[in-house]
Amino acid sequence: MWTYAQDCLNLTPEPDYLILADECNDYYYNIPLVEVTPDERSQQKTCHVLNPGNFSYDRSFVVIYPYNDTV
Repeated sequence: MWTYAQDCLNLTPEPDYLILADECNDYYYNIPLVEVTPDERSQQKTCHVLNPGNFSYDRSFVVIYPYNDTV
């Protein structure tokens, strides 16, 4: 099974948000990433990893509004 880990567990390009919905308590992490652009410049990027928690237990949820730079 672990022979497939390099192909299956890598997310490219790195997501802005990684939402895990399971029965664990709610949590939120910021993971700093370095992204290399096609012109070989590196820039800081952050991946937000969150779990909204168990909705059936505490009726909580997370709302994410997409960024719109045209407004």
